[in-house]
Amino acid sequence: MTTEERMERLERSNRYLTAGLVSLIALVIGAAATPKSGGDVADEVRARKFTVVDTNGKTRAWLAATEVGPRLVLLGENGTVRAALDADPNETRLRLHDANDKVRVSLNSNEDGPSLGLLDKMEMERVRLASDKHGLGLTISDKERIDLISDEQGVGFYLIDSKNKPRVTLRTTRIGPCLILSDANGAMRATIFESPPGASFNIFGKQKELLWRAPVSEKAE
Repeated sequence: MTTEERMERLERSNRYLTAGLVSLIALVIGAAATPKSGGDVADEVRARKFTVVDTNGKTRAWLAATEVGPRLVLLGENGTVRAALDADPNETRLRLHDANDKVRVSLNSNEDGPSLGLLDKMEMERVRLASDKHGLGLTISDKERIDLISDEQGVGFYLIDSKNKPRVTLRTTRIGPCLILSDANGAMRATIFESPPGASFNIFGKQKELLWRAPVSEKAE
């Protein structure tokens, strides 16, 4: 499955989830607007906050207009947040929490584009899928990181160490594909390029000096 297909699936899932939450909001408002015994349905219900409780009187969901924007929160049996949907002037956010009230899924949408984050039990982001004006990006991280990027220049695959130094770079460009191996300081030590004149293999020293090249060109002499 391509990155574009993954983003299309993400956006489709986002639409379905948003539609479900909107339906829940409509259900809450409709329930509040319905008279208890007969009569006509009210044309409009105005309130700053709606609260939904279970059969034991515990709050299980609430919808409110806060100072920064509307907010919908779903609560578990123990009162911890399980899902939250927020909208402010700059961004719309959906957070899914685990039973320990830790955010495990984060879905954002702002002027740059949509993004999806998967977090571990310490709320550290481990997987990020995003789309912005530059292209698409997928990041998988632990102590080291894997980046997969698709932009106007081509597709890139990066292996990054725990000090945020790129160690392996494999990407396509407008002139051809390239492979770059770097040391712990992020300096290139070996490269393979494919371009219209032909392929080249280069090895560099610690001071970035060219040690060896194949094939040897006049420019390298």
